[in-house]
Amino acid sequence: MNNSDTIIGADAYVQGSITVKGSIRIDGRLEGSINDALLVTVGPQAVLKGNITCESCFLCGDMTGNIKALEYAELGGAAKLKGNISTPSLSIEQGALFNGNCAMKISDPEKNSRQSFS
Repeated sequence: MNNSDTIIGADAYVQGSITVKGSIRIDGRLEGSINDALLVTVGPQAVLKGNITCESCFLCGDMTGNIKALEYAELGGAAKLKGNISTPSLSIEQGALFNGNCAMKISDPEKNSRQSFS
């Protein structure tokens, strides 16, 4: 297990959107979106229905929704994704199921900066 800032355990069921400024690991069930995370890890027993917006994503579980990863997305061998992926770098391990579209564009650091200039 990595050092996640937030963990949704295997027996947990969460409904609603989550905004995380650090990393998050999902091992249970989540119906809702994950927004603004650095790293999202979806474990092999996890079920997620919602979208993910993050810098990096590692999916091993079952997900219905879209992934927007500013740096990279990885689908592990046990991953099942029904949805679209937008990321500049994608890795799909043998055995993963992916039903959707993928758009790979080089991210613009000026647009993707977390800093706000007033």
